[in-house]
Amino acid sequence: MKAHARELPDDVDALKALLLERDALLAQRDAKIAHLEHRIECLSRIAFEPRSERRPSASFDMNSAQGFLLFPELIEAAERVADTTGQRGVVEVVQPEPKPRKSGGRRKKYPDHLPVFRTTFELPTGERTCKCGSDLHEVGEEVSRELERLELSIVHEIARKKYACRACTDGVRLAAGPDRVIDNGQLGVGFLAHVLVERFGNHMPYHRLEKKYASEGLDLSRSVLWRSAHRCAELLEPIYEELKRQVLASPAIHTDDTPVTLQKAQIGGRRQARVWVYRDLEERQVFDVTESRARDGPARFLSDYCGYLIADAYPG
Repeated sequence: MKAHARELPDDVDALKALLLERDALLAQRDAKIAHLEHRIECLSRIAFEPRSERRPSASFDMNSAQGFLLFPELIEAAERVADTTGQRGVVEVVQPEPKPRKSGGRRKKYPDHLPVFRTTFELPTGERTCKCGSDLHEVGEEVSRELERLELSIVHEIARKKYACRACTDGVRLAAGPDRVIDNGQLGVGFLAHVLVERFGNHMPYHRLEKKYASEGLDLSRSVLWRSAHRCAELLEPIYEELKRQVLASPAIHTDDTPVTLQKAQIGGRRQARVWVYRDLEERQVFDVTESRARDGPARFLSDYCGYLIADAYPG
């Protein structure tokens, strides 16, 4: 906070207020810098050692580090090994080095785009002595790799600062925020996408999703999940209609159907419905659902279509 001498007030109380304000700003700045440095350190390098021997330093708090972790399961597994064997080490996020591609041979085991979390185990200092009395020196490492899947739900707080004038009462001005998919909704964009993929891509019914989220400590009823998915469907309808228009403009369309189980909630019981896929020559595809395999469904979908229809030998 810089100011020229001629800009400073002559009043002692005003000068004191300026000094207090400066000190408060500097304290906020230092606290934020310390917080960010600590967070970077926690995310980039997480140490583990046997719980009975753990001595966190003042600048590295293991418990607070856990709060920033995206992979607590890996830390817990490493700690269990450390407790059993007395070893210690680190967990790091490493950037994989690109490897030259080999022609032919077996299919590569792991995709290159996946992030790599590396857990390194080290012998305790007291066990790095040979039987002959000489010190043991590191001569290499044995590396094994496996695929892990980590799902994480977070609470995303969206803070919008309020501003008001102290000289007049001209109202309060609110900072703009991001657009919400559902106004005052419980679920963010990423969570909504996850629900849609689980429900319609993986065919998970809402009651199973409700139980799955409950096991993670999330109170999301099937009615909330259904209303959220229904609202997403309403918002995505213009995209569906445009995709349908583009497919129906193709000179040739491939189509086929697959059976799905349709539950009648009002009258109970289930029946077999059909999901029809229509794919054009540009590989765009659009889906349609009918409650039977009767020809009425494709006839309605293709009512204005003029072109070739490529299908199997189903007589409908």
